[in-house]
Parts: sequence; structure tokens; C-alpha cells
Amino acid sequence: MSELELEAVRYPIGQYEPSETITPEQRKQWVEEIRRLPAELNAAVAGLSEEQLDTPYRDGGWTVRQVVHHIADGHMNAYTRFKLALTEEQPTIKPYYEERWAEL
Repeated sequence: MSELELEAVRYPIGQYEPSETITPEQRKQWVEEIRRLPAELNAAVAGLSEEQLDTPYRDGGWTVRQVVHHIADGHMNAYTRFKLALTEEQPTIKPYYEERWAEL
């Protein structure tokens, strides 16, 4: 498999590209997407069997179940990091082992 093909498998929707300017409309859209996410994830996995939930979404990748939990883990950690950044003079951003969390 070529580097380009590997990249497409690893990042099926492309890599993150930051925007230089974020408009109030864009911010509002992102907040709305985050608000809807739990219900959309629930609907996406509703009715899947245990076997389907434990199927990797790509070779060598996480299972559907792990991806869903990873999204929640990431959001919870981001929430905590933002609150610490807003309430501490010199906040420390503690990393976490995402792959270990996914195994749990």
C-alpha cells in the first residue's frame, strides 16, 4: 500500500486543518454539532450486535465500541482541560494514554 493510500485509511475524512479565523456562525455550528453528537452516536450504534460493536473499523484500528468511547473520553478530557485553563494561573495539561483508555 502506498503512503497516500495508508494516509487515506488512517484519516478517512482528512487531517485537521485549522482555520485562521473562526466566525461566530462557525462557532455556533460547532457547538450545535457537539450538542447533537450523543444522540447521533446512539442512533448510529443502536441495534448493532456485540460482534459488530467489537469489529475494528479498519485493519489494526479500534473497534466501533472503542471509537464511541474514545469520543466521550476526549470530550470529557477537553472539558476538564478548558475549565482548568480558565481557573488556574498556570494550568498543566496532563496527557493520557488514549490507547490504554480505549482498551478499558
